[in-house]
Amino acid sequence: MSSADAVPQSVGGRATGPDADAVVPVGDRNQQMQSGDSYHNLVESRSMTQTPGLAGGDATAGPQLLRPAIAMSWRRSESFGLEPANPIVGPAKLEFDASSRLLQAATPVLDSVRESLSGVRAGGLLADSSGTIVGRFFGDADLAASTDRFGGCLGMPFDESRTGTNAIATCVETREPVTVVGEEHFLECLKSFDCYGLPIINPVTRRLEGVIDLMVDTGFEHRQRRALEVVLDRMVREISMRFLADYDPDVQHSLIAFHALVRRTDDPVVLFGRDFVLHNRRALDELSTSDLSELEQHAMAGGHSTEVRLILESGREVAVQVASPSHGQPALLRVRSNVRERSPVPRTLGRTKSVTDRIDERLDALAARRTPVLVIGERGTGRSRAAHRIAGKGAVVVSAADFAHEPVTDSTAALVIEEADCLSSRAVAEVAETIRAGNRRVVMTTVRDAGHKDIDYLGGLCTEWVELPPLRERTEDVAQIANSILRELHAGRAPQVRLSTPVIDLLRRHRWPGNLAELAAVLAEISSRRSAGDISITDLPTRYQRLSAVRSKLTPFEQAEWQLIERTLVACDGNKVHTAKRLGISRSKLYARLRYFQIT
Repeated sequence: MSSADAVPQSVGGRATGPDADAVVPVGDRNQQMQSGDSYHNLVESRSMTQTPGLAGGDATAGPQLLRPAIAMSWRRSESFGLEPANPIVGPAKLEFDASSRLLQAATPVLDSVRESLSGVRAGGLLADSSGTIVGRFFGDADLAASTDRFGGCLGMPFDESRTGTNAIATCVETREPVTVVGEEHFLECLKSFDCYGLPIINPVTRRLEGVIDLMVDTGFEHRQRRALEVVLDRMVREISMRFLADYDPDVQHSLIAFHALVRRTDDPVVLFGRDFVLHNRRALDELSTSDLSELEQHAMAGGHSTEVRLILESGREVAVQVASPSHGQPALLRVRSNVRERSPVPRTLGRTKSVTDRIDERLDALAARRTPVLVIGERGTGRSRAAHRIAGKGAVVVSAADFAHEPVTDSTAALVIEEADCLSSRAVAEVAETIRAGNRRVVMTTVRDAGHKDIDYLGGLCTEWVELPPLRERTEDVAQIANSILRELHAGRAPQVRLSTPVIDLLRRHRWPGNLAELAAVLAEISSRRSAGDISITDLPTRYQRLSAVRSKLTPFEQAEWQLIERTLVACDGNKVHTAKRLGISRSKLYARLRYFQIT
């Protein structure tokens, strides 16, 4: 959803997300099996189903249709170790802020709807952004009591790890409107309800504030459903507008200016507030996270209207028009490509040094000294390049396999030994003697965690070690590294090709098992086919043009969990027993997460 939209929308009571209308025929066996065994059992147990959405068509007509969004939620539920027969288990009551902005905005709306539903067997729950229930509204006491019996009480955490597929947990997970009809619930205790969940999105910050879940009995009259859907849409709109009214007039005026500018230009437009950032779709496509951080430095200066010229992370030069009424007030920025002839502002302004910057500084510092150095890293992380940079021009470079044939004792030039963990016992003794003599500098490379007693011995003689992290551990530097590789591919000249922001974002999310060598190979392939212009996703080799369906939808928390599991697997040489022990989880839990993240 574009940040320019002030209020979350739904159409006719149905979700407007990318999977809202997608359906999978039951006869497609391959798709069924990809959705997990429990979901396959659900398919077999139901001969007919309602169409997606509470306002769907004939409840008994046509072939059974299953929605991928529900299938994915079932897979996530299974990965947490849930079984359909499980009850909802959790603390009797979690503490929550009864004076929160969500409850201040929602309570008057819930009270009004509760009165209008009096005598109607319908109601619902209000959950915060974590899925914890913080409010309820019911028109029927029996339905409220039924909700209590399965655990739908204030303070109960409703996330997919505890409650599986339902209109609260799945809506929190996806931030999209979701309908869960009867048997589509993962847990048996919820299958007697049809539920419709709508996310409450703060119209200023675009953050998820909470979820409203409308609940009715399965088989509830179709005409009444439609009326309730209208009520639910209006509830979310009213709550959203109350969030907007909570901001001071300066913020509201800035929002009006933002929307007005978005309507009359195709340029990237960004509004920086004290606790929020809004941007249009074009800004999302062209500006990276690093670009936004750079722009914020200028936006927060305050009290001026000016224009500055910047170089984006993609290498493109732009003119940025900044309008800020006073310090501390929202600042509106427009990014234009038609730059003026003046020196651009360097990107280092206010920028924190990246991992790559710090590595380069360390290599330069070591190049000025004569101490022996051991360079450690996985294959493809640039160990040879780093060793050559440390040793300097004129260094003698030999591989461990060729060491016996090279004259290593009759020269004072620096000696670079590649793959030192493969040295023979005689060569190890000779290298050790050269290091102890001190009349010749030695720089060695080895794989990460080689575990070889001879390299441990030689490493102990080196006073300095440099460990190069794999590319998957410094994905924020992908644009910086890629632009450096492109310059080398163009013989040191400024390249005529540029990485577009969508490409940078996509490259950052790949695993890169081949590290820098793999990235360099991809860029070399692109450069051989494109000599100028923006590199788009279609310019990438086919297998790099998309991520797996699972990894493309990971939350930030899941991204961190996936990376932790992969790092631990590497450290344990792929041994899953040792990996589970180091992570402090059971083997069955580890296998479930490996399946979920599609780690092989």
